[in-house]
Amino acid sequence: MTSFDTIEFSTKTDFIDCMNKSNFRHIEIKNPNGLIIHNWTLQNKRIGTDKVSINETFGTVKIKASSKLLGANYKKGICFDTLDQFIDEIEHQGLKLKKNFVNEAELKRVDIKSDLSLNNNIDEYLNVLNHLIAPKYTKTRYDSSIVFNEEIKTTPIRFLGYNKQYEISSNPKFYKEYPELKNSFNNILRIESRYSKPGTIKKHFKSNILTDVLEQINVNYNLLTKIIGNQTKFNLLTNIQEMTNSEEKNYAHIYYLNSYYNGDYNSIIRHIKSRLGDNTKASYQREKVKKYLAMINNKEIKMDKLNELLNKLLDAKNHNLS
Repeated sequence: MTSFDTIEFSTKTDFIDCMNKSNFRHIEIKNPNGLIIHNWTLQNKRIGTDKVSINETFGTVKIKASSKLLGANYKKGICFDTLDQFIDEIEHQGLKLKKNFVNEAELKRVDIKSDLSLNNNIDEYLNVLNHLIAPKYTKTRYDSSIVFNEEIKTTPIRFLGYNKQYEISSNPKFYKEYPELKNSFNNILRIESRYSKPGTIKKHFKSNILTDVLEQINVNYNLLTKIIGNQTKFNLLTNIQEMTNSEEKNYAHIYYLNSYYNGDYNSIIRHIKSRLGDNTKASYQREKVKKYLAMINNKEIKMDKLNELLNKLLDAKNHNLS
């Protein structure tokens, strides 16, 4: 079952059942063409509510909120089980929407989350992810997290893994209000994929309607599988005594660059391209880098832990890469 951590969506004012205008600030904007725009913006928002605005002139409602709005049900995220509660929490702040609005609400951004309870220390799994080549992503490792940003300008995806326990310290107000949640994230790896544009959402899910995206399955599993690509199909580090002089030289070169750039494929490619002529394409070098990076990094990847991640994300019977 798909679960959202954060969503931003719009719907029509036709779905407004009633509204407590005293909870909203009214702004009147006069355009040079004489059009008067009436905007209503929610004031004194609850924790988890980022924005609720109504454009009376153009007939649109825009809402941005996180699963913290669900309070004690925060761990469940925004899903079919909690959707009614999410709508009720918006109503409690002064805007009652007809519940069938969800069938037409258009997502502008969505963070899809998975909370994984794992057998070992979270850092061990972050280290496994850090040894993925991910040639189509920019990879950044932090103390308690790792981020993969897709190398596409128009519709990029952001894939994030982090130790959920560390995140608690950055939200003391929320966890003070719901102290029972503090121990709910012990040794939990949070995986999130962010689809930050309507075009990105529609490209990957063939729809940006809220309920359509909630019906998706194995979203983060499919994305991690895409990031892994063919890497695990390469053999582990071979005996250098069996290499030719050229292979040994290439291997040593990539080994050094892998260490220098923390295994970031795109940084390594940029380094190599800077040594080529202006009119020389790096097609051959790309394949060579993928091959040797896989040989080097696969030695550090604990396949049992990678398979554990995939199995937890799949939420189904065992699926092994090796």
